[in-house]
Amino acid sequence: MKEKLVKQKEELSQIRTILQSLDIDNDERFQWGSEGSIQDYEYDLKVVKKDVSFYLKEDLYYINRIRQNYISSAPDTEEQKILEAELSRMKKMYNYKINYLTIMSHLKDMEDKPKIELAKLEKRYSDQIRQLEYERSRPIHFRQRTHEGYKRKIIRKSERSYDQKIKKNKKKTSKMRKKETAIRIKKEEKELFKEVTQFLKIDERYISLIKSGVMLLPSDSRLAAIFPKNRWLTFNSFNKINRHEIMHQYARKLLMKHNLFTGETGILPGSRKGCICIMYIKEGHMKDRSGATFRPVFGASGIRPYGEKFNLEEVQIERNSYISMGVPDPIDAAGNSYEKTVERLLKHVDIMQRLGIKPPSMQSSLYFLQTPEYRDNKNRQNRITMLENWMPSNCAEPAIMTAIYQMYSRPADIYLSVPFEGYLSEGKLLLKYTCARCALSEPAFMSPVDTSTGQRLTDMRLQSNRSFLISDRILSEGLMYNHAKKKNNEEDKAHPYSKKDVAIKRTALLNQAYGFEHVKRGHEQVAMDTTMILMIGLKFK
Repeated sequence: MKEKLVKQKEELSQIRTILQSLDIDNDERFQWGSEGSIQDYEYDLKVVKKDVSFYLKEDLYYINRIRQNYISSAPDTEEQKILEAELSRMKKMYNYKINYLTIMSHLKDMEDKPKIELAKLEKRYSDQIRQLEYERSRPIHFRQRTHEGYKRKIIRKSERSYDQKIKKNKKKTSKMRKKETAIRIKKEEKELFKEVTQFLKIDERYISLIKSGVMLLPSDSRLAAIFPKNRWLTFNSFNKINRHEIMHQYARKLLMKHNLFTGETGILPGSRKGCICIMYIKEGHMKDRSGATFRPVFGASGIRPYGEKFNLEEVQIERNSYISMGVPDPIDAAGNSYEKTVERLLKHVDIMQRLGIKPPSMQSSLYFLQTPEYRDNKNRQNRITMLENWMPSNCAEPAIMTAIYQMYSRPADIYLSVPFEGYLSEGKLLLKYTCARCALSEPAFMSPVDTSTGQRLTDMRLQSNRSFLISDRILSEGLMYNHAKKKNNEEDKAHPYSKKDVAIKRTALLNQAYGFEHVKRGHEQVAMDTTMILMIGLKFK
């Protein structure tokens, strides 16, 4: 216990030292009404200490490591510029998280305010009414010869009348004050919502997500979000048997609970009606006593920023979509062959690792490597051997990879993807068939089939004893177009991805030949091991 306390004290001292070295600009912080206060490192320290869901401590350690590398790097070099850009990005994300948690706190206080203030009013007027038992009405003067019994009767009647009149007035006043208080709080809530939406540049439809503890990506990004700790799942060696089905049902429950779909009851705009997805990040080992934690992350299809005031050109949107996943700018590689694209990616990752910057996940890399095929087919208008007719960054899954890269200070690969149609059908979410692009990037996903259970796990991980070939699952006839096309288009009813086998085989074999493949079974911790290597320079001297 003593060692633990000493360790916690040292950790707190390290965090305080890092915070003191940051330039905290109050103009960039969210302030609300009279409750606004100066936000310095002491304020941040309180927020960091309370945080259990969004890894603020790890962010600060990462910022400190990048800053140390930046200071020790040679001046006016390309590497120093890369470190400076990464330091700026992480400071911006840390600041965003602090603001977001501050907003969460204000929204929670506002939600609790009616109960607290109305309860105070109720108690105050109840106490006042109770005090009437000890008060008396003004004395009544009788003639000297009036009978004593009559006097007592009249006095009691007067007192009762007085009590009832006062109580009635008090109750009326109490009711009026409660109504006034409720109206005032409702007005304050509207003003707070307005301040939040203007500060975050989002639509009010997303306020309910913030109130529930879900953290959205900044509004100049894709529509994606990470869930708080109370939404995580844990599996160990005793309960892991049905984990994939549990994760599928839980993903469905999360989307329905937060109305993360389009339509009359959904909070997503109609432009996001394509695909919605929950992916799980695995942390730890199921064989450990505490088990492994599986954290859900949400994403929606469409590469345009979900914010209200971001009108960017198509080229800039596509560029931002890739860069925010941690991979190179695809525009700079326009017209390049697959081999040159790989060379560019490998060089990019090598520089990041050498400078202590977290590298992109395997899924992000696999999406990036699809760009030559996409551009080649797009230019030739040859759709026969094309994976899909949209850009690789358009799906819900890359939005999730953006959220993971931007909001985690350490590399993280996904464990399982659960894709759904973006709308309700007869009040239910439809588990969908993943597209070829995502099948070539995800290690495992749930897909619907015509069985009593209605779904199956498609595990794309290459097993350790397997030959260096494409997984047979990737050409399964079950991996069809999405449910809507399968249901409504006769031609697509028997249109498996095997009809795209030329594009799929070419892309998958090229990826594997250069070492970019799905995470092998039993090796899900590769990203974590990489992190440990990168974190060596994290220790304070």
